[in-house]
Amino acid sequence: MLAKKFEAQVKRTPDKVAVTTVEETYTYKKLNHYANGIAGQISGMAAGQTVALLFDHGVHMIAAVLGALKAGKTYVPLSVDYPQNRLSYMLSDSESSLLLTGPSYEAFARGLAQSMDILVLVISPGEVEGTNENPARKISADKIAYILYTSGSTGRPKGVVQTHKNADYYNMNWVKVFSIDDSDRMTLFSSFCHDGSVQDMYSALHSGAALYPFNMKDRESTIEVSAYLLREKITIWHSVPSLFTYFANSLSGSEIFPSLRYILLGGEPVRQYEVALFRRYFPHTTLANVYGQTESSVNSICLIKKDDRYKKPIIGTPLRDTRIFVIDDEGCPVSPLETGEILVACKYISPGYWKNPEATEKTFAADEELERLYWTGDLGRLLVDGSIEFLGRRDHQVKI
Repeated sequence: MLAKKFEAQVKRTPDKVAVTTVEETYTYKKLNHYANGIAGQISGMAAGQTVALLFDHGVHMIAAVLGALKAGKTYVPLSVDYPQNRLSYMLSDSESSLLLTGPSYEAFARGLAQSMDILVLVISPGEVEGTNENPARKISADKIAYILYTSGSTGRPKGVVQTHKNADYYNMNWVKVFSIDDSDRMTLFSSFCHDGSVQDMYSALHSGAALYPFNMKDRESTIEVSAYLLREKITIWHSVPSLFTYFANSLSGSEIFPSLRYILLGGEPVRQYEVALFRRYFPHTTLANVYGQTESSVNSICLIKKDDRYKKPIIGTPLRDTRIFVIDDEGCPVSPLETGEILVACKYISPGYWKNPEATEKTFAADEELERLYWTGDLGRLLVDGSIEFLGRRDHQVKI
């Protein structure tokens, strides 16, 4: 389903830019050609359902994601920045039968896979025999599209599964709220192991927009970002607040970003400080505080314009077909100005944790009226006007 929507966009805008990095540019047609080639190789090698992906932060990871989906597989993104024992756990727990990687990480990937029954497939763009013919395979909307692993700060990482249908719901809402179309140019800062990349990747590739992956691992690259935003005429910035703060503090105040429509911040609370930076340096842009978790992607969005008052981290308006409550320890809604746990009700919430029914039962529940419930572990205060102030984690875990 996710791959088919990309293929439909390829037909509409084959020659428009899909992904641009400092080194290379791929049009929609070229990216689809590349992904089809990868899909063919995966289909010929992977007997299991899940495949792991280990690439740099750029177009080759995107092509591998699309290739895995086209082959009817569930993908598990990995990062070379993770400790080796964490990567080994993710490979083992996900039951991946195949590990895709690029030439620069071949030795590392084979080292990870050598003690497991996992094949390693090295993808080299010049050697992949691509094709413009899309796979004829039909993918169920309820099939698991990907598994993203939590940070594991309170124990072993848990694999959060998400279906094609659910991922499409969140991304189509993203497109609608921010009016994304084929004139947009969107940053891609978030690691592919984090949910933010899912919003960026599919909302762009399903609407004809161009993606601009930028690796901020080297903090000196903040100096380059300003010129990059201007040169590439970026229209939508999406990152965690701390990255935005680091970048904004590097500005002199003379920069003007006429193309930038939105600054989207999520994954951490948006404080008054970030709002002050936004007002100082981006007077013609709209700021959005995006609230969500890997388990529920995006629950709500709070739009903040230059002159709006913003004194507390408000989680904003729920998406269509999503409801948000603040409940006490007995599961009852709290009264105004009282504090409780934030509960999300939406039929598009994750089915649960991979191979972990105990954790799934503890965090998720089915409900006849609300369909599906998710206990976020976040604390909130219900305000008099009905809005919800975000107060942090119940377990004091830092969200990333």
